[in-house]
Amino acid sequence: MRKFRILTRSQLIQRHAQLLQNLNLVRTNSLILTNKKKKKKKKLKPSEGTTRTPRKMHLRLAT
Repeated sequence: MRKFRILTRSQLIQRHAQLLQNLNLVRTNSLILTNKKKKKKKKLKPSEGTTRTPRKMHLRLAT
């Protein structure tokens, strides 16, 4: 079992707010990055399209 520090309610709320803020920053940053560069899609050979794993797809969706 891991030991957790006991947080007061206000600390917990504060930390949660911080996390949310970070998440929003990451979101906006990634949006800014994606808007700046729009790559032209390369035409894939039929074999290449099937190599991408579902996990990579999830990672791309998450950002």
